[in-house]
Amino acid sequence: MLDAPDATKSYEIGSGEFQCPNCRTKTKYRRYELARVRRILLIRFRGETVENYIICEKCGRRMKDEDLRGNLPRDTGAILSAIKNQLKGGTSIQEAVETLVNAGMPEGEARGMVNACAGIVLKKCRPCSLSYLDSVASCKRCGHLLEA
Repeated sequence: MLDAPDATKSYEIGSGEFQCPNCRTKTKYRRYELARVRRILLIRFRGETVENYIICEKCGRRMKDEDLRGNLPRDTGAILSAIKNQLKGGTSIQEAVETLVNAGMPEGEARGMVNACAGIVLKKCRPCSLSYLDSVASCKRCGHLLEA
């Protein structure tokens, strides 16, 4: 029996949550791999990957795998520098994370980057429960003086 010509097939390879750049909501996505499939006799063989893509479960839009990273610059150094400047300027840890998530970064990645910039010595505003760098004197939201 002759080999069948190559075809392609999508395989689900993961899922998660992200800020969809299309419907602008935090929602679930499914991640797929489009791979070449070759059939020999009655057996299918999965071949090389053609592309990876995601599908938003809310709006159904198919997007490139890179859309999980959002529209942020790819230079991690530039992102970390911008976060550090925001935190030094009085932005709370929670607000910095929210800014990155709203820009399209997955929440876990955003928390990791902000925590890396903040370090371990933080002040907490008792009324608001927001966390700030040790160098910040008062809460940006309520104006309460922060204690070490």
